Amino acid sequence: MINYKNEQYPQNLELFHQRIMDNCVNLLTLKHYRIQDIFEIDSYGRKQISKEIKALRNNGKEIKGLYSFINKKDEIIYIGISQSIIRRIKQHLYSKYRNQATLAYIMALAEYNKENRNNYLGERIKFPFEKYRINLQERLREQSSIIIQRTEDNFELYYSEILYCCYYKPFWNTFETH
Repeated sequence: MINYKNEQYPQNLELFHQRIMDNCVNLLTLKHYRIQDIFEIDSYGRKQISKEIKALRNNGKEIKGLYSFINKKDEIIYIGISQSIIRRIKQHLYSKYRNQATLAYIMALAEYNKENRNNYLGERIKFPFEKYRINLQERLREQSSIIIQRTEDNFELYYSEILYCCYYKPFWNTFETH
């Protein structure tokens, strides 16, 4: 059976689930990329995609799939999905906009709440993100590695994110919409 976009539903949900679960369990065995393996800084200070990551692309196409931030203890701290993983990782690590640097924003909220012994209840747009952003993004760049798992099928992509989060329970994932 297919939907209106001609996307195929899994024929056997149990086999589909088992295949995704096998990928999930083996996630930490995949290559861990350091941030400097993904982005090279050119002489003008611009972030360029490294040759190694360019080689992962299919004929220059974006890498679609699941990405995981890993801390120094080899724990998954955040799982995300994207139609363009490298662009999305760059947003998390370098963007000054809270709606793009989602991981840094979530971390900034937690830091704010801890400092003020109170949960921030104001509007997202009024949150003092800039006060926290640079240090948090720098810490992420220095202390994290990234696992990239290519997935072309949208159904598999969305299903994987939920299943992986249930399995690994990454500290920084939330399930509210932005």
